[in-house]
Amino acid sequence: MSTLPPPPGTPAETSYGTVPPPPGAGTGTTAGAGGAGGGVPLGLKIGFGVLGLVLVAGAAFGAWVVYDKTLGGGGPQPADVLPSNTIAYARLDLDPSASQKIALLDLIDRVPQVKQELGLEDVDSQADLREVAFTEWFGLDEACGVDYDDDVKPWIGERVGLALVGGFDVTDDEAETTLSVAENAVLVVQVTDEDKARDGLTKLASDCGILEDLSDELGEDVDEPGIVFRDGYALVTISQDSAEAIDAAADEGTLAGDNDKFASDMDTLGEDGVVSAWYDQGALVMKAEEAIEELGDDAPADLEEFLDAYGILDTTAFTIRASDDSLEAAGTSTLTRDIDSPEAESLAGLPEDTMIGLSVIGAGRLADNLYETILPLGELFFGFSDFDSCFTPDVEPADPLEPTDPANPTDPANPVEPGEEDFDTQECVPGPTFEDLLEEFEDETDLTLPEDLETLLGNELNVYLGSEGIDDLQRADDLEEALEIIQAGIEFRSDGDVADVLEKLVDYAGIPLEVTPTDDGAVLGTNDEATEKLQDDDGLSGTEEFSSVIEEHDRPLGGAYVDIDALLDAFKALGAPADELDDLTFLKAFGLTAWLESDNVVSYSAKLSFTPQD
Repeated sequence: MSTLPPPPGTPAETSYGTVPPPPGAGTGTTAGAGGAGGGVPLGLKIGFGVLGLVLVAGAAFGAWVVYDKTLGGGGPQPADVLPSNTIAYARLDLDPSASQKIALLDLIDRVPQVKQELGLEDVDSQADLREVAFTEWFGLDEACGVDYDDDVKPWIGERVGLALVGGFDVTDDEAETTLSVAENAVLVVQVTDEDKARDGLTKLASDCGILEDLSDELGEDVDEPGIVFRDGYALVTISQDSAEAIDAAADEGTLAGDNDKFASDMDTLGEDGVVSAWYDQGALVMKAEEAIEELGDDAPADLEEFLDAYGILDTTAFTIRASDDSLEAAGTSTLTRDIDSPEAESLAGLPEDTMIGLSVIGAGRLADNLYETILPLGELFFGFSDFDSCFTPDVEPADPLEPTDPANPTDPANPVEPGEEDFDTQECVPGPTFEDLLEEFEDETDLTLPEDLETLLGNELNVYLGSEGIDDLQRADDLEEALEIIQAGIEFRSDGDVADVLEKLVDYAGIPLEVTPTDDGAVLGTNDEATEKLQDDDGLSGTEEFSSVIEEHDRPLGGAYVDIDALLDAFKALGAPADELDDLTFLKAFGLTAWLESDNVVSYSAKLSFTPQD
């Protein structure tokens, strides 16, 4: 029986229910068909395991479509030609809009090392980067023996997509299910000449070894790809029948025009940028439910496991987009149940001079689960570590007047060399278990776990490291002086007596930190000034650096912030080589944040901003 891998976009359990995956997890590729047996690997081995193989031309074709040679951004997208029952979709649109294109190339131009590595030294916003990608990035001209000018350029368009359509069948036969999935996996390529595109696509699929690989993987002869044309796109699958079936399904409705989930997610996401992806886990869960009902007792256990593990996520969408001064990976996920979060200031409530900030919202509700997770991990670590106390019992030395036995290592005439002890004579006392150490920790601190862990994590936890005082840090002679200089601390908001917990932890650690109770929790600071800042100074949200990477929302779920410019200055003040750090001065700030759009919709953003050009 195969084990289901987590499907793309699967959220993780959190204190307030569920948090979607980090940006980039919206789609993915798992391994191909699994081993023998009755298990049906539905995860997105049912989909991307085969989709990754179905005309791996996704790699080949994606190489060509990097940017159009002219500004624009209009025209149909791959989602306009795919059926409305599409389950998973990834798109590369390298003519997204004039502003997106110029911005991205300008950002690349700010990083000479990257520009050189990508072979873009002589490329501007009106250049055709498809040939650069085809020859420089992927080297497919050499790998497949295909000439870009003759075999690709005459027909290649501006956009490409990969998708899994929901027309596949799940049966109790794994090979049969895998083949059905493969027949519903489709590559979508924009073309400018259908006849030349058919010849070029067929040649690429053959010369790049794609057809041979598919035949081996599926156990079926795949002599040539199935190709149909629709609204300026080629729909490419493993057979002509499957290509025509997908085209017919699109006649009944398209992903962009008739799938309400897709439309809602794209609207929430906003501008979908250069790369975007969308995944409907709810539809996949429904597939599993239908299969279980139809197969009854013959239903593979994998289907039940899938429903239990992944039923909370409905859909998720993701994009990468550029602006004049930033690059962003953004996503949104719709869940099958409502979640909540406590009222919080999050990162916006940190002091104005914050260089590094971290915010965790509602983690106290995770304390029990976190503690239950830590216990087996700790025991596992100790199980692989040698914490036993071993010693060699005292042995009465041999009489030096007696004849010596060369084989006897205890003979004084044959002293034992270092590292050659006879371990058969050793006695060992088992070391403490992880649980023993936790009990000892509780005894020494007078804390109770996991209850005090819940109090500590509480409703909101905000970490602060300020930039002020860094210049003077090198003059500190010891830790106590360093703590007087550096501005850092943690703000705890909790329903319990978090100040008492902190006092016990500080006493146990023996580190001179300031613990100050507040109306809704406590503040732990390196010194009085840092403690006061955490209580009174909430000026970070008004800074240009912060607003360049983080947009404030009414229902934040936490995040992270780095003032890169200030961090580079700090490194220089601490003695790091200035010339090497100067190569990074084009970076301004980084922000990672998540928030609730509504009770069951979570959005998230990872954004990198750049300093203005002179």
